[in-house]
Order: sequence, then C-alpha cells, then structure tokens
Amino acid sequence: MKKLLAFEILFSKKVPVYLSGRSVDGVVIVHTSQDMNIRNITIRIHGEAVTFIRMRNSSPFVNQGHGRIMMQTGSAYHYTEKEVYLDRTIMLWGSRSKFSSDFCSLIPNTSIGEFAKIAPTSERSANGNGNGNDDILPAGRHKLEFNFSLSANVKIPSSFSIANQCNIHYEVIATINRSGKSPRRIKRPFALLESIDVNRPALMVC
Repeated sequence: MKKLLAFEILFSKKVPVYLSGRSVDGVVIVHTSQDMNIRNITIRIHGEAVTFIRMRNSSPFVNQGHGRIMMQTGSAYHYTEKEVYLDRTIMLWGSRSKFSSDFCSLIPNTSIGEFAKIAPTSERSANGNGNGNDDILPAGRHKLEFNFSLSANVKIPSSFSIANQCNIHYEVIATINRSGKSPRRIKRPFALLESIDVNRPALMVC
C-alpha cells in the first residue's frame, strides 16, 4: 500500500505573483496513509538569473566572472553565467538537532530579511516522537505553513525570460528527507515583481 498519498505546494494566491518587499507564503500538503519515518521536511526559496550566449568563428571570452565556457565543433563557443538572488531553506517539520546548518545559508552580500516562525498544523498531531535518526509523522493529511519575508531594502529583480538566452527564475522547493532513502522533492515556480518607488529623486522629471 502506498504510504505517501499526496505531496504538494500550495501558494496563498491562485496566481502566484508576488512583490518584492512582501511575503511569499503558502502551505505544503503531506498526506500519508500510515505512519511514516521521516527525518525532516524542508522548504527552500531560490531565485537566479541565467544567461546563455553562443558565438561562432570567434575567440572565446575572457572569463572574468563565474561563468562557464565550452567549445564545440565548428569553432562555436557557448558561454553561460549564473547569478543567485535568493537561496534560503527552513525546516517545516522534524527535529532541529538533525537539521544541518548547511541548509540555512544566504548568498554572500544578499539578505532577504527576517523569516516568520513556521508553525506546523495538521488534522492529526505531528510532533515527531519517533526513535533513531527519523521521527514519526502520523498518518493523515498535514498542512505545513511557510512564509518567506522578502526585505524591501534589498534589490531583487523581476522575473524575466527571453527564449533560452536569458531568464530570471524563482521557485520554492519542498523536500522530504528520510534516512537511507533518496529525498522526495517537488518544485513550484512563482513570479516576482520588483517594487519601484517612482517618487525617488532619480526618477522625478522636472
């Protein structure tokens, strides 16, 4: 019998479009047919820009950043570059002592503000009273709330896409971690719009 009946991410908005300086929130649904041994359940917010350039019959670029250059047949060079804007993971359920600090890291020179405290709620108790490396998630339908507060003082660019050449992409990723098993992971994209104060002196037209 299948233990995991449902595992999904639901945003608070039907159309997941959020403004910088606000919160990206919602719930993770975990529905099990019987008790499950689970180390923890985490959710990650991630956003990055990716550019791709292809040059024919030309010398390769001087790589001054963190990009990657690959040469293919016909003297064509492919150049890719990435820049991360958001990357933060928080635990929704499980023992904090078993949650690696590596999961909670901010990209250098990037801050996305304070995060709201996460309180798991469910139709049955999900306190995690198991033994060993895993805790026991009781059978039933569990709703785990998340809320990522995006700082209004940090510039986070809007979602953007031009074919396969350039895009700025944001998503949240929920993961169920179990000892001795591969993580179970799901992703949901969302759109982010940068808030701009049109009353700034630099934007004022005399």
